[in-house]
Amino acid sequence: MSKKFVFSLQAVLDTRAAEQRQRRLQLADALRAEADALAAEQSVRAELARLESDLRLATASTNIDLLLLTETHRRQHALRYQLVALATQRAELSSQANQCREALVAANRDLRVMESLREKQADEHRRERARRVLGA
Repeated sequence: MSKKFVFSLQAVLDTRAAEQRQRRLQLADALRAEADALAAEQSVRAELARLESDLRLATASTNIDLLLLTETHRRQHALRYQLVALATQRAELSSQANQCREALVAANRDLRVMESLREKQADEHRRERARRVLGA
């Protein structure tokens, strides 16, 4: 009776599969963080556009409220500063996402190599078993 095929490097294959799953999760987290940063940036841009519109309306009238103008300019300055910070953060998150993509590509490649090796060994095992059956 012939033995059932057992992949001698199954533990390594399992480790590579776990690594691939971990890399996928890391990429998903990085993409989510990048999307959140983009949404925050778009929100600030929208608020800045609203303030600029309000400022245009306020300066169009003959009665100009200087306190409102001062407060609006202060808020615009704060939002522009926030936009710069968010753009920097988004660039860093984009870089992290790219690193996660590269790590996932490497993990996929490593897993495929192990799966290919397992298939080759399984094929060799089947051929050897067929040779023994035919030879017996």
